[in-house]
Order: sequence, then structure tokens, then C-alpha cells
Amino acid sequence: MAFADNKAQSIGFENRLTGRNSMAIQNIAPPMGCMESSPLFWDGRETDLISLVSKPIANHIEMGMDDPNRLIEKLNRLDYYRPILDKAAGVGEKLNMSLLSQSMAMFLTNIRASNSKFDQSKFGVSHLNALEAQGEILFNTTYQCSSCHNPGTGFISHPGSIISDSKPTIRIKDV
Repeated sequence: MAFADNKAQSIGFENRLTGRNSMAIQNIAPPMGCMESSPLFWDGRETDLISLVSKPIANHIEMGMDDPNRLIEKLNRLDYYRPILDKAAGVGEKLNMSLLSQSMAMFLTNIRASNSKFDQSKFGVSHLNALEAQGEILFNTTYQCSSCHNPGTGFISHPGSIISDSKPTIRIKDV
């Protein structure tokens, strides 16, 4: 449950309850296609990661902001962001919502689970116990999680798999 909270409703700004619980955010990078056209959020209301990341910022219950531009203004005033922004977007560029969303999406695509017991079981290094094996069956059949989170196309992070532990080389200004 990386970065998920396992509650029916997540706790937002000033301990207010949001309308939903938070989802896990690991392994949401291509090749699964989540930045392109796969449904995101529990109800599938977003289909690209760049749009998805802006929603919590604009939600006053989740982040305590009524206007995302207030966040942009606040971040642009912080001196320690200047060198980071210069390196990511080009010297003198101002942060805007589009750039922030792209940056957050790129960050999220690099949060990956690796070397879990599930990973190890797929490579024959470890074996799942009965309860874990039942969870795998539920994941693959009953709840159809594998229709989006496909272990054969990048769910597992391993030196020989599609997702590697290599460092990203793309900068925002290269996109």
C-alpha cells in the first residue's frame, strides 16, 4: 500500500475527511500506459497522470487550497526552488500549473516497488504463504487488478524486467 492509507476515506487538510481513500502510487509508470489512456483513480475519472496529479491540489479538503494558482505563487516565492526550477525547466522560467503537473507526474513514475516478496516469488527466490497466494488469486481474478497492474509488463521491478532501477534522464524542458 505504498502511500495509500487503507481507510475508507483519507484524511485531508485540517483532519477533514475526503470523499475517497487514497490509492497506492507505486508502479503507475509506463509500460502500463497510465500516462496515456488507462483509467486512473478508483472510478477511472482520469486517464492521464498529468491531469490526475492536479486534482488533489485543487481540492480544498485534500490540500487546503481553493485556488491552485495560490500554490504556484507560493512556490515561486521560495528561494530554494529557484535552482531546481532552473535545472528542470530552464534558467529564469516561472513555475506554472502545467510545469508542476508534468514534474509531479514524472516524479510519480519513478516510485516503484522492488524486491517485494511477490517479486521474489515470481523469480523463484521466495514462496508465497497460503494467505498471500490467495491474495494473488484475488488480484488476478476476482478483483481483476492485473488488468491494469500487469505483473508481466512492468509491475515487478527486477534487473531483468521491463522496469529497471535506472535513474531518469528526461528533464521537463526535454518533453
